[in-house]
Amino acid sequence: MAHKSMEVFHNMLSIEMQPDAVAMVKILAACSESGILQQDVCLHGYIIISGFNNNIFVGAPLIELYSKCCSIDNATKVFEGIIHKDVIWSAMIAGYGIHGQGEFSFLIFDQMVKIAIVIPNNVTFPSILSACSHVGLVEEGIKIFNMMSHEYQGLSRNIMGFGRTG
Repeated sequence: MAHKSMEVFHNMLSIEMQPDAVAMVKILAACSESGILQQDVCLHGYIIISGFNNNIFVGAPLIELYSKCCSIDNATKVFEGIIHKDVIWSAMIAGYGIHGQGEFSFLIFDQMVKIAIVIPNNVTFPSILSACSHVGLVEEGIKIFNMMSHEYQGLSRNIMGFGRTG
């Protein structure tokens, strides 16, 4: 899939057709499966040149792509470079969790809730709980689970329902 997506991307560029944000998200999603860091860095360069570097909808899959390629430093740089973070908090929390850096996931979650005043969603909670469990942050995980259960009750029911579906 990644090879085909990159082929389409190259064909678009060869006929001077500029991909939009939606196309870039699809290309990033496909490339995150390949795990080829050099290709991903080149794609990131194109994103910067094309002006998508501060687009939160492109930023989230770019963070995910770097996280899957074991380049958490690049994922962090992308995260820090986006001014209006909104939807990318969860991507960064998950990225740190994937790399066994649950402490950083917890710090990002804390910043998200306390400083940025962003409401966690049905992607954020499973990401932070998974990150806490992978590195043994039991007390922090319990704190977050209680927050989810008491402060975000409707969301808590949705997440529990998803868990039961397998």
